Amino acid sequence: MTASSVKWLKPLALSLPFLALGLLQLVPYLVAREHSAMGQEAIQRADRIAANQLDNLSNGWKTIGFEAVERSEDAPEGRHSRVFELYCDATAAESRVSLDYPFIMRWHNLTGCYEFTGWECIGQKVISADDHQWPYLIVHLRDNQSRRATLFYSLFDPDGVGIQPPEMDALRNIWHRLQKKTNSFGLLPTYFQVQLFSLGMSNEEELLKTFLECRERIRGAVSGSTDTRFTLEHSPKDAK
Repeated sequence: MTASSVKWLKPLALSLPFLALGLLQLVPYLVAREHSAMGQEAIQRADRIAANQLDNLSNGWKTIGFEAVERSEDAPEGRHSRVFELYCDATAAESRVSLDYPFIMRWHNLTGCYEFTGWECIGQKVISADDHQWPYLIVHLRDNQSRRATLFYSLFDPDGVGIQPPEMDALRNIWHRLQKKTNSFGLLPTYFQVQLFSLGMSNEEELLKTFLECRERIRGAVSGSTDTRFTLEHSPKDAK
C-alpha cells in the first residue's frame, strides 16, 4: 500500500462513525413516515366515533353521555378524546370510558396523569396477555378525601395491535430520542389509549368485563379491523 493511499484511507476511516450515526437517525424517520400515513387514517376514523359506538353493552351498561374533547397539540392527555359516560341499571354504578389520542410514544403513563391531578396510586399491576386479549394496567387510586377509584387502561397502534407496557432500557431510550427527531418532518408515530375510570368500590370483575368490551369496540372502529393482536416485546411485571 502506497503512502498516498494510506493518506486517503485515514479520513475515510474517521468519517465512518459519523456515517453510521447518520444512518441510525434515518431509520426512525423512515419508520415514522410509513407509520404516520397509517396513523392519519386511524385518527380520521377515531374522529368519527360517536355516542352510539358503545350502544347495547352487555351486563346492563348503557351510554348516558358523550363528549368529543379537543385540546392543544402538546396536551399530556392527548390532543383528542372521545368520552363516554356509562351507567349500569342493575347496580347503579357509573364509569367513564375514554379514547385518548394521538400519542407519539409507544406507551403513555396515564397513572402519572391522575397523580398529577391529585390522585394517589395505591396499587398498580400489569395484566399480561393471553390468547384473546392484549395486556392492560389496573390501577387503584385514592384522593385526599379518601375516595377510592379503579382505573383500567391500555394502548394500541393504528393497525389495532395492542402494546405491551414497556420495561425501559438504555437502547429503547436512545430509540425514543431519535424518534423525536422526526417531529421536524411532521412525521410522527401514532398510538391510541382506551381507559375506564370508575369512582367508588364497584364490582371490579364487572368493570373489567365492561372495559374489555369497550376497548375492543373502539379498537375495531379506529383500526378498521376485527383481528385482535398484541405485541410481546417486553416481559410484563408489577409496576408497583
